[in-house]
Amino acid sequence: MIARLRAAIRRRMVSDSRGFTIVELAIAGSLMAIAGAAVGSSLVSNFNATAAVERRSRGVDELRIGVARLEKEFRSAECVYEPLVTTPGGSATGYRLRFKTRLNSGAYEVTYRVEGGRLYRNLGTGGDEVVATELIDSATTFTLSETTRRRLDVRLSAQPDGKEVQVLETSIAGRNAWRDC
Repeated sequence: MIARLRAAIRRRMVSDSRGFTIVELAIAGSLMAIAGAAVGSSLVSNFNATAAVERRSRGVDELRIGVARLEKEFRSAECVYEPLVTTPGGSATGYRLRFKTRLNSGAYEVTYRVEGGRLYRNLGTGGDEVVATELIDSATTFTLSETTRRRLDVRLSAQPDGKEVQVLETSIAGRNAWRDC
């Protein structure tokens, strides 16, 4: 059967120069449409997957950069106002972190807070700066422990692609000796 079909195709190609029939063109067009749809669907799927990975990567990078700034400022903290630890050796948890720090440019007060799915930074001199977005579970973001060196645990959970939760956790010990505020 296949040999007969090959022979017919060869005869047609060698001896007939009239072109293709409507049926042949319709079959070729249908096959091209099916192949085009499969390739197009694959391209759209790959594009969507790449966009989701880029969103997730951008969200995690945004979070890391924000926490790196927070770490730098907090290591030079002189006085921590919030969360307020009320018992010696205890700890306090909250969605706000407010402290006075001293860096190269002098002393200033800074507040970080998680609200409405965003991490904000405020120096008290102007408006809020959005540090990170797509955050979830904000109530336990900052935990200050009254240990020998006093330690701040930061836990930020983000869902930048709307599916997979990314968690960034870090512990920061103050470089300076904090005083009571």
